[in-house]
Amino acid sequence: LLGLMSKIPSKCCNPDSVPTMNADALLWILPAGSALYVLLAAMIVASREPGQRGAAHWVMLLIAVWLVGGVMEMGAATALAQQLGRELSFFCAALLPPAGLFAVSHFTNRKLSRSARSVLLIIPLLTVTIVILGRLGTLTDNPLFASLEQVRHANIRYGHWFNLVHAPFSFGLVLLTLGVLSYDALQREGRRRNHMLLMALAGGLPMATSLMHVVGVDLYYSAPTSITFAAVSPLVAWLILRHGVLTGLPLRHEVLFEQMHDGMVVVNARHEIVVANAAASELLGVDINDNVGLTLIEALPDLSDTLRELAPGAAETEIDRNARHLALRMSTVRDAGLDALVYLLRCRDVTRERAARRQLVRSEELLRSLIQNSSNVILRLRREHDGDYLVTIANREAAELFGVDVDGLVGRSLSATLVGMASDELRRSLQSMLQPVRDAARTGRATEAEFRVRSNKRERWYRMLAYPVDDDIGVTCIDITRQREQERELESAAFLDPLTGILNRRGFERRASIALSEMDDDAAGAMLFVDLNNFKRVNDIHGHETGDLVLKMASERLAGALRDQDIVARLGGDEFVVLAPETAAEAAEGLRDRIESVLCEPYQIGNKAMNSSASVGMARFPEQGVTLTSLLRAADAAMYERKTMQRTTASGSFRIVSATD
Repeated sequence: LLGLMSKIPSKCCNPDSVPTMNADALLWILPAGSALYVLLAAMIVASREPGQRGAAHWVMLLIAVWLVGGVMEMGAATALAQQLGRELSFFCAALLPPAGLFAVSHFTNRKLSRSARSVLLIIPLLTVTIVILGRLGTLTDNPLFASLEQVRHANIRYGHWFNLVHAPFSFGLVLLTLGVLSYDALQREGRRRNHMLLMALAGGLPMATSLMHVVGVDLYYSAPTSITFAAVSPLVAWLILRHGVLTGLPLRHEVLFEQMHDGMVVVNARHEIVVANAAASELLGVDINDNVGLTLIEALPDLSDTLRELAPGAAETEIDRNARHLALRMSTVRDAGLDALVYLLRCRDVTRERAARRQLVRSEELLRSLIQNSSNVILRLRREHDGDYLVTIANREAAELFGVDVDGLVGRSLSATLVGMASDELRRSLQSMLQPVRDAARTGRATEAEFRVRSNKRERWYRMLAYPVDDDIGVTCIDITRQREQERELESAAFLDPLTGILNRRGFERRASIALSEMDDDAAGAMLFVDLNNFKRVNDIHGHETGDLVLKMASERLAGALRDQDIVARLGGDEFVVLAPETAAEAAEGLRDRIESVLCEPYQIGNKAMNSSASVGMARFPEQGVTLTSLLRAADAAMYERKTMQRTTASGSFRIVSATD
């Protein structure tokens, strides 16, 4: 700086050659800038905790006071007031560099210790003291401590303390502060970097102006640094208020490293400890940072065998330590600063995780046991690319349903399992399972269905529920065979004759009405009304038990003489009725004769044989009626006519003969 000052042209140091600008033209800038900096300081104090402010609010206040000094220097009416303004500005200029460094170090997470901050304040405080003593006249005549009384316009003649100590120290702090801020900005990306660089520029411009003023460069006005601070105040306010520069305290990797719950130990290529976070010391039970420089095995000798087996990139190794269950893992990372590979030992507390895994295993075992011992068929199917379904879970009931063992079912596709069945009847029965599974996969909703399985002359009914489970389809089949049997029993009680097992009147009316409604308009059919002749004598002579046996045998003969589509029922007593749909006139006559023939055959009951006859009346459909009621009425009338005709014959009554006759 002394060399630079010696090379300044003499005209710059000539008081008479220094033109001054009109102070009124610039005076309004300084109060506005000062008020803005005071506002920034107040907002920082109001919005942040004391430990989070750093020194940003002091920086704002020092600049504001500096601008007040500039106002006094430019606009005061007396020389004494102008001199006081210069000294006020000088006081702020002395304290601002360390305050700026404190703020930037706090913002970039390079916080200075209390002792370091105290050392950095020594020279600025000495300078302020010297200026105060100079005003009192104590050190004015000493060239080492000459005060600002010797300033005359631009012809600045500071003492040796300022030239040799204070100025290099202050401008050095400024350069260091701007360098730290710029370096931190270059480590970031995007807008954050640009904002920090703009803040460095906003701080560098006033310092550049101050340096030029100190070395004697003619800047045409008496308070150049104050004017520059006021000019950049809107930019500073925008960066602080809008983007949090100098106040946002962005997180750095060191903060994240220290705050991690997992223990982290960084070791070099020789496995010597470089650094560790607090969690590592807590989990391992050893203050790792006290063992920096030692190898991991030297710091943790009881884990030597485990540490030797840890390979970078390998799976985690779990150990029990200090009543905790820990998971250790070694990985390789590159240190950007050293451009070298280092190793990172990660230590996780998996005590709760291990307990949760054990609980999960127990839950899975319980669930697996429930599934395997369930009386329901349980399957889990995974859809394949070809549209087929792979069996991933199956219990014993499912294996029994498909006729294979569990190992033969799991891992095979559903279609392949069906194709491989030996029983065609069983395969056709189980094919009905596929459609509900496809519907559940297509709609994403649960689908219900019922299907019947026939195998080995055994019939079973299942109610099936197919439902989405993540990307799979779950299938549960409940055996409802017993329910169906109960329904059949109830139906038998309601629609079947309890003695003969064929339909009763109610069941016949139900089945016959449905059959008649399904027949075409031009279809032909017949209704036959059957009555056993003189059946009352059997009950009177031989008892009702013998009569019941005769009725059972008669119903069996009657059913045997009919076709599958014919409907037979016992209306009550010895009266039977038959509906023969889709039957031509000639076939109907033959059916009537066949019924009379089989019913006239002897009834063998014990050692007795009974000969009997039956009267069968017939009504044609649609000639004699189109409704069930009209057909029954016509057939009943025809039966009585035929019974009257048969009374004159010997076959018109039961005749009891011995077994030897």
